[in-house]
Amino acid sequence: MPDAALLEAIRAVLAASPFHGEGHRKVWARLRMQGVRTSRRRVLRLMREHDLLAPSRVGSPRGPRNHDGTIIPDAVDIMWGTDMTTTWTVGHFEKPRC
Repeated sequence: MPDAALLEAIRAVLAASPFHGEGHRKVWARLRMQGVRTSRRRVLRLMREHDLLAPSRVGSPRGPRNHDGTIIPDAVDIMWGTDMTTTWTVGHFEKPRC
């Protein structure tokens, strides 16, 4: 199937959808259900080239950074603190024994 014919089939799937936008995986699956056999990457390429992809969300809004991520104390052995908004831990915790 040439790209032009596949593009028309993609547009038909998108026009029949009740949603504002569809992703390439869902369009590819619907094409397969209609008997159109093609690769998922080809559907993605055509949808990307013709600006048919669903709108994607951007990351969550973040406030201004307080510093650039580097903390350099004024002297050795001086206490400093953090706001602890995010903490990464490794391992597991044991249940407290009563």
